Amino acid sequence: DGENTPWLSGDSESVSETNDLLLDVCSAMKAENITIFTITFQAPSSVDPVFSSCASSAANHFTSPTAADLDAAFEAIATQLSNLRIAE
Repeated sequence: DGENTPWLSGDSESVSETNDLLLDVCSAMKAENITIFTITFQAPSSVDPVFSSCASSAANHFTSPTAADLDAAFEAIATQLSNLRIAE
């Protein structure tokens, strides 16, 4: 769903600290030119800024309140990936 809930796994950090750690990982991946897609599914709107910031671009973040939206998000990602080519 996109909500970071560290207390459910027994971790001691706060949601804010967990979100910061997520964004640090996303930043490190982007620095390595890794393309990041993010999808939130039936998640509260409060998580969208975190996942939108994590994605490589605004076009790579998808909010999916319904199963149909989720299907559309995966189709859009598949289309974008099919347009990529690997070059050395």
